Amino acid sequence: MTGPMVYKWMDRFDEEGPSGLYDREREGRPKKITEEVEEEIEALLEGNPTEEGDNATRWTTDRIAEHLKRELDIDVHSSGGPRRTFSTGIQLDPSSSKTAPS
Repeated sequence: MTGPMVYKWMDRFDEEGPSGLYDREREGRPKKITEEVEEEIEALLEGNPTEEGDNATRWTTDRIAEHLKRELDIDVHSSGGPRRTFSTGIQLDPSSSKTAPS
């Protein structure tokens, strides 16, 4: 962390107290994965791919991306992205898959 950054945080704390240290909105590309999409993914991971018409016993990032495109018309890339941690604590990254419950 640079000196100017430390002073920025100190100024924010002086002006706003502890609440000034919380992360703030930033400019940039809007999120592709909204709360609705995150909830859909979490619901998928709780179930079995065969319940969604897939002939598989495991959810992979590729299958999730295909499902989101087919069901919600949302394009997400299953590889090349950062690891994603959902509010339920489930982590996905392109090299992993989630075993569906039996």
